[in-house]
Amino acid sequence: MIILNKLIDKNGYEYVNVPAEPHQLISMGFSAQEAQALYKQAVIEQQNKANKRQQYYLLEQAAIKIAPLQDAIDLSIATDSEITTLMAWKKYRVTLNRMDTTVQNIEWPEHPQ
Repeated sequence: MIILNKLIDKNGYEYVNVPAEPHQLISMGFSAQEAQALYKQAVIEQQNKANKRQQYYLLEQAAIKIAPLQDAIDLSIATDSEITTLMAWKKYRVTLNRMDTTVQNIEWPEHPQ
């Protein structure tokens, strides 16, 4: 279900967590055009939040992979393979961090092997 986190109707009443279904909004006094625009806005906001959650999840996974590799570097015991892998994971993490999560249908980068 698509939800509007906050909505103020034409009479100034404030509602929270309102179903964004157009028929529901029309019954609250919004025109069909306004209801459709509010619904589209709610869908976009929900997708943006989902994208941000996915970004955080992928960044956490990258941090888990990076930590032991960085430890090996810090202790001067890293192999050439570990150094290469660390650089790949860091580039991946930077790429993830720079992604615009407001874009619809994001193509997330592939993580290093």
